[in-house]
Amino acid sequence: TGGFARLLTMATVAVLVIVSLVASWNRWGSAATGGSEYRLQASSIELTPQPAWIRSDVKEEVMVQGSLTNMPILDHQLTVNVARAFEIHSWVERVERVQKRPGPQVQVELVYRCPVAMVEVLVDKQPGLMPVDRFGVVLPPGDFSPEQARDYLRVVVDYHQPIGQLGTSWGDERVEGGAAIASLLQDIDWKKCGLYRVVAVSQEGDSTRSEFRYDLLTRSQQRIRWGKAPGSELKGEAAATDKVTRLVEYVRQHGGLKGNQESQIIDLRTEPTPRKHRSGCCSCSCT
Repeated sequence: TGGFARLLTMATVAVLVIVSLVASWNRWGSAATGGSEYRLQASSIELTPQPAWIRSDVKEEVMVQGSLTNMPILDHQLTVNVARAFEIHSWVERVERVQKRPGPQVQVELVYRCPVAMVEVLVDKQPGLMPVDRFGVVLPPGDFSPEQARDYLRVVVDYHQPIGQLGTSWGDERVEGGAAIASLLQDIDWKKCGLYRVVAVSQEGDSTRSEFRYDLLTRSQQRIRWGKAPGSELKGEAAATDKVTRLVEYVRQHGGLKGNQESQIIDLRTEPTPRKHRSGCCSCSCT
């Protein structure tokens, strides 16, 4: 009986302590954590460093657009709200992790979008350029000076502007395919090769978007037949990576792409046919 009484007394004391703590927190807790150090500020966020091609301040823009400033750091929904705010920024491909740290700090790990091409458009009947990433997602054009825009391949469809907003898909599979090709060509020195444009070409007699292919053009208008978009190749057509390999080999053998619009078209879609010479040897040539 005495043991039970002691346990009951201890339990009663524990309950009274808990009740006292809860009451104290309700009375003074909000004041204790209401200081600026417990409110989310830009300085509270540790962000994955921006790559050099992004000129705007992603963190500051997200703080404003996502209404994150002064959000309570102890809010259990904070990491969710921060992740959602960064996800919709046009330069963010995805949010890898949002984690609270002592300090208090909030660590945000991002994967940024990488520009691969400039899509040629008409704005009020004047030529313009819109940057896209490898998926054909529209990026902020204001982050690129005219000089910087020259560092990217051009994609030509029909000069129309994107359907969606910044940070969303262009809304045209032809642009998306052109961006995918431009992304593959980032792995080679396409500028040294003389490449300039990726052009979507409609099939003869078909005015729809369902049947089209791509050509590559140099600045001197030499044409290289690429074919279908990566992953959409026709039966018997070379894979996209094989096309890049063939292009590199052609450039190596011929010292670059030195032709013009009158030159024979180089076709990357099929294996080059060996051409026999009088000496009995054979060499490969693109036709």
